[in-house]
Amino acid sequence: MNHCIDSGVKANLRMRFTCRVHGNDGKLICEQQVLNELVVDRGPSPYVTQLELYGDGSLLTVAQADGLIIATPTGSTAYSLSAGGSLVHPGVSAISVTPICPHTLSFRPILLPDGMFLKVKVPDTSRATAWASFDGKVRTELKKGFYVTIQASPFPFPTVTSSKTEYIDSVSRNLHWNVREQQKPFSSYLTPENQKRLERHDKSDMENFSSIQTTNEVHADSDNEEAFDINYSDDDGENEKEEEIEHERESSDEDFAFIPADSGTSTPMSSSYNNIDDRCCFAHPHARISLNQRF
Repeated sequence: MNHCIDSGVKANLRMRFTCRVHGNDGKLICEQQVLNELVVDRGPSPYVTQLELYGDGSLLTVAQADGLIIATPTGSTAYSLSAGGSLVHPGVSAISVTPICPHTLSFRPILLPDGMFLKVKVPDTSRATAWASFDGKVRTELKKGFYVTIQASPFPFPTVTSSKTEYIDSVSRNLHWNVREQQKPFSSYLTPENQKRLERHDKSDMENFSSIQTTNEVHADSDNEEAFDINYSDDDGENEKEEEIEHERESSDEDFAFIPADSGTSTPMSSSYNNIDDRCCFAHPHARISLNQRF
């Protein structure tokens, strides 16, 4: 205590909510200060509740779920976290909206600015009433047409912190945030003798890899020298042209060898089909030739 008085302390202002319940005629029913969360759920009703969420007077979404959790950064580690909401640092000025068992795959938790004026309303088309809970203490029934307004309170809750990482340390200690057993390397399970063998094996592999890399570099240099060895002789060019002409001539001779005498235009007699074996026929670009038939 003397150290705190002499050196001072660091305080963190925790955001709170001012929640007001109104009837369908707009009349104020009750007002509550919330430090953790406001929960609007279906209560004892067996039906899925239908809730309209407004932000600054505009309709944001219509939730068909077991309820909605409107939480402060302080309450983000409580009911909202169990429902799949995100952790929010107390230094972040945000409002967390988390659905409770929504009947859709696309309704995910969302963070809204703390300056937004929120309203949760039970529409007249809802199958049943809803219930509002303030920090899990006071429960109020919301009939059809009733609504709850939520806004940041002008009176935050001051708390004393011992260090800058107190929140992270607390989350790690109490919630085991990102706590995982570190995997050990395979070598830690070997006996000292086998560890020495593994080290010698790794050392020999590195030496072999270095020698292979050096050999590849030498081959690459020689390939580059051959690639830039250009022969400007005209005789080689003429020889290449002659080889291309000869190749084209041979290919054309092969094609004409498969063309029948009548250029494949005549149709054989129907009786000749009996002497043709389909297994001896094959397709050709210019004609269909039967090995059993002579032209």
